Parts: sequence; structure tokens; C-alpha cells
Amino acid sequence: MEYIVIFSMTALMIIPMLLIFLTQTNNLKQEIVNSQIDKIGNKIVDSAEEVYYMGYPAKKTIKAIFPEGIDSIDITGETLTFIMGQSGSTYEILKIANMNMTGTIKSYEGIHYIILEAKISGQVQISEKEE
Repeated sequence: MEYIVIFSMTALMIIPMLLIFLTQTNNLKQEIVNSQIDKIGNKIVDSAEEVYYMGYPAKKTIKAIFPEGIDSIDITGETLTFIMGQSGSTYEILKIANMNMTGTIKSYEGIHYIILEAKISGQVQISEKEE
């Protein structure tokens, strides 16, 4: 009987600690992904602005490693939007540039080679190098 009581008390202490640990781990993982997306977004926008200010026919290729959890990427006007889907919820991470951008970037996890080109129209075309 004493062993059952000791085991029960131990289980009552360990189970909540385990749940807290798992929750904190998931939160930390999501913060890391958001930080990576923020860094990638800044890199794309900064490179796009650099190419824009150099003018036509400037072109630059950057390498980015996308984490998991990106549902889609939308490039509209001055806005680069990462639509994220994690833990059953959807949210957006926005990056604003000083000029218009057009193009598409695929949202799969892994290495991406992103090509930024200044166009005569005053926009920056964003595309991806095909592997």
C-alpha cells in the first residue's frame, strides 16, 4: 500500500511538470520559427531595396532556409506577407518595403534561392531559382 501511495504522489508531481515542459517547448519552437521568418523577410526586403536603388538591370540572388509552418507567401505592392499555420491557428508576418514588388516565392520547407531583379517599370521582380 505504501508503494502505491508513493507512486501516486510521484506521478501527481511529474505529470504537471511534463505538461508544462511540453507547452514551453512548443512555445519556444514557435518563437524560433517566427524569428527565422522575421530574419528571412528582412533579408528579402533589404535585398529588394538594394536592387531597386541600383536600378535596372540590377539583379541579386540570395539564399534562404525556410522553416516548417509557412502556409503561403504573398507579394503584393510594398508588402511581403508570410502566412503561417501552426498549432491549429493562422497568422501573418508582414514586411513592408519602400517600393513595389511583384512575383512569387514557394512556401516549402528547406533551401530557397531567391532572385531579385530591378525592372524598367520601377518594380522589383521576385522569383525563385528552379532546382
